[in-house]
Amino acid sequence: MSGSEAEERIRLKVEAALRMQFPEARIIHELVVRQGSCRLDLAAVTPNRIVLVEIKSEKDVLKRLDRQTKEAEEVADLYRVVVAAKHLDKAREATGWGRVVAEDDFAREIGTSWSAKQLMGTPCNAPARLAMLWANELRIVAETGARVAREASILRASEYFTGAEVRKRVCAALRARPFTRADAPILSDLFPTVTQAAA
Repeated sequence: MSGSEAEERIRLKVEAALRMQFPEARIIHELVVRQGSCRLDLAAVTPNRIVLVEIKSEKDVLKRLDRQTKEAEEVADLYRVVVAAKHLDKAREATGWGRVVAEDDFAREIGTSWSAKQLMGTPCNAPARLAMLWANELRIVAETGARVAREASILRASEYFTGAEVRKRVCAALRARPFTRADAPILSDLFPTVTQAAA
């Protein structure tokens, strides 16, 4: 179980709502969005979209929320902060009114306002999305060799592929990656086997 019982209570509600809204998504817990520095509580990764949710229970503090929000918005097609009632006003002050929703309102909010059109309107920050990947995933996505530097692979993929192609390729990598807590890996033509961290 990740975090406290209070966090798990919210996590289960959010996970159920994500499954209802995005049945084709792979649900991932504790997704690292910036290698080594930032992770988000829940992700729903569809074949071409990343939906991220940060959870703040009544036992949590909001100290990292501003940074988590900035980094999540660089890679997410949709992002929300789901909070216990205790944090609602302070979280809205820290991140903006539209990003924060009370735990008991999340299922209704996601069902009524997260439309396919809203998902389609988000520009792709290709370098940020590519930076989420492990080195071996990045080489596959960028179609570069084993001796190419990480930065060169990110630059190549950012320039060579459209935003839609980067989206699909990064989603394919995340859907095939092993996680401690997540749905079973979903394989694709690009990632026909479960990926490994070491290359």
